[in-house]
This record gives sequence, C-alpha cells and structure tokens, in this order.
Amino acid sequence: MPLPKRTITDEEIGLIKAMLRMGMKNKDIQFYFNRQDRAVNSGRISGIRDRSYGSVVAGASEDEAKAFMASFTASSIVSPLFVAPSTAPEPYDPMDDKVLRTFFAKGGDGSWRCSAGETDEFECKENFNLRGFGKPLKTMAGFANNRGGYLFFGVKDKPDGFAVCGLKDDRFTETDQNKFSQTIRTALEPTPRFRIATLKLDTLIVGVIHVEAHNSKPVIAGKTEGDLIEGFIYYRYPGETRPICYADLRSILDERDRQSRESILPMVQRLLELGPKDAMVANLADGQLEGGQRPILIDPVSLEQIKFIREGAFDEVNGAPTLRVIGDAQTVPAEIMSPVRTVREEVTVDAILRNFIDRTPVEQPLSYFKQVSHEQAYTLPIFYYLHSAGLSRKEAAATLRTYKNARESSRIRHSIWL
Repeated sequence: MPLPKRTITDEEIGLIKAMLRMGMKNKDIQFYFNRQDRAVNSGRISGIRDRSYGSVVAGASEDEAKAFMASFTASSIVSPLFVAPSTAPEPYDPMDDKVLRTFFAKGGDGSWRCSAGETDEFECKENFNLRGFGKPLKTMAGFANNRGGYLFFGVKDKPDGFAVCGLKDDRFTETDQNKFSQTIRTALEPTPRFRIATLKLDTLIVGVIHVEAHNSKPVIAGKTEGDLIEGFIYYRYPGETRPICYADLRSILDERDRQSRESILPMVQRLLELGPKDAMVANLADGQLEGGQRPILIDPVSLEQIKFIREGAFDEVNGAPTLRVIGDAQTVPAEIMSPVRTVREEVTVDAILRNFIDRTPVEQPLSYFKQVSHEQAYTLPIFYYLHSAGLSRKEAAATLRTYKNARESSRIRHSIWL
C-alpha cells in the first residue's frame, strides 16, 4: 500500500513533533501551520503523534520549535479551519502525566502499546533491575549525548509490538532516588541530568526515566558494567545505542567550541574596551584576580554597606548594593588590609634636605620637624615639614618645648623663629 502523499514539509513535521513533546494541544499547533491554501487539521497532527504519518522524519529540538514560534507571523488571510488559542501554551514538562500518556495508545483489544516505539528518543525495557543496569546506563549516555530521551520499563520490545506488560514487582517504585543517582554518577562522567516517574495505564505500571541532553557533552562511560564499556562515548541513533561515529563526535566538539567562543567573546570585548591597565581577570580556580598593577581590597566600612548573597540566592532586597559570592565571605581587619609602610626611624640631615628638594611626601613629617631641634644648621627647611605636619607656628613652638632631648640652644633658636 503506497504511503499517503504529504501535504506538509519534513521541516514542518519535525516542528510539530517537537511541539507535541512540549505538551501543546492540537488546536494550539494548528495556529502555526494552517494557511489559506492548505489546512492542517487535528487528525493530521494526531497521525504525527502516533507515528502513522511522517514517522521517518526526525523531530526538531525544543529550542528550534521555540525559535520558530517566537519568529512566527500569522497570515492576514487564514483558513476557516483555524482555531485561535484561547490561552498561551503551558510550560512544557517532559514528565507531566499528560505528556507521558501521549506516547501510549490503547488498542481495540484493550491492550496498551507504546505508540512511540523505539527511536532516537525512546527505548523500551521489559524488566527493571538496578543491579544489572549496564544496558540502560549505555542508553542514558546515548540520550545525553544526543537530544535526550525516555527509557520505559514494563514495555516489551519490537517483536511484541511494544506492548505494555507493566512492572512485575515494586523494585522500580521502591528504589530510592539517591540509589539511582549513585549508580548513574559512578558510571557516567559527567553525570547526565535525569528524572524518574511512574505512569499508570489501567492496572499496569510503567517506570519512566527521562534523560536531558547534556550541556557539556560528551558524556563518557566511567567504568565497565555489563554492556557499558569504560572509556566509550555512546550516542543514540534511531532504534539503537552504540559507540559514536566520528561525524557525530566532531559535531559535538564543534558545538562545544562554538558555545565557548560565544561565552568568552563578550568578556574579550569588554577587556578591549577597558584596556590592560583598567581590567583584571578573576581566576575562579584559585580565587585570585590576575593582571593589572594593583590589588583589589574592600575596607571594613564598605563591607558594612555591601549585602553579600550566596550563589543561587537572588531574592535579596531590591536596590541594595550586592556582591555575589561562592563560599564563605569574611571581613579582614583594616590593619591587615592596609599596605605595608616603611617609616624611617633615624632622620638625617641629608634625608631632610633630599625629601624637601624632591618634594617627596613623608609618612611622619613631625619626626623630621623634631630632628631639626637637634641640628645647628640654619638652612634646614623647617617650615616645609611644619606645613606637612599640619601644625601652626604656635603649636610647633609648644611641641619643640616638649622635646627634652633637644639641644637647648637649637630649641630656643627655633622657638624664636616660630
């Protein structure tokens, strides 16, 4: 029997598949594909859902579907079959019970079957046993390295038409989430993100594991366990999981390089705008600021005015000056933060004259002023250090009188000058 002639393109079928996975209703999907010269009725969308129409066409990704809907512009003349959505589509949850039920259909004989079958996004297992979990781990790695997917437990394989037999015992439902995490974490690196649920079809229970596409591919087998072989990179192909071919691995690596370039380009642009003198780079590996000519210090007064928030806690008071920190932040006493300063303990006449001629600021000008009272020279720049110390003549004279070790003649002479 010849296949029915398609009235919509493969690209449109792929987008509809993605929208169905997102949990959108038929009438909401129709809005994007009905035209005056071609209507896409609800039955056609249902056919795509149960794989009776366009089954060989790969589904688009969720990001591609979202981009299509965001850029979509409705035609001014539409088909009379068009039904406008009354509300915006609900956020897509791949583990929502309604979404999971779309993958199964009940036949005229009352038996349930997985209408999705086994594709690059679906895998069926009749039994569940976490101890012999090598093959499911292999499949999970393949899903994570592709576009993500579902593992169904309690569903027979292709020879039995993907009939739902249900779980034979409660091992799936009774297994603790932490046990799943530990098994997967020790076998796959980096660990894929996954969620677990059960679906009840009449009296039958189906165990479901959904694996997300990893954002840092490739996921690699970290140990050998059954069909899982240490060091292998698995990839999900239509109906099977096997070691990745070179072209798909190259595609993963190219995409990772593209994301890295896109993430770093804004920082490079900002560095170019600021220039090397006004920019520093934060090394998150050791917590240091690298580059530049000066350290970054925050004094205790500023720390009192800054609201520190931990990573992920973004519900602080609006408008408050904040710094996002990872780990524990501690204040440092001002005396520790202050730069080390060298103070001359013995002030010589040479130092008094040299600092005056070079106009070099000194840390304790009063020490230089005090030293003058020990000297006989009349040419010492007493008023330069007096001004640097911020003393008036009257205050300076009173200060000189307190210096018990100064020469009497110098102390009297300088007091007269002041």
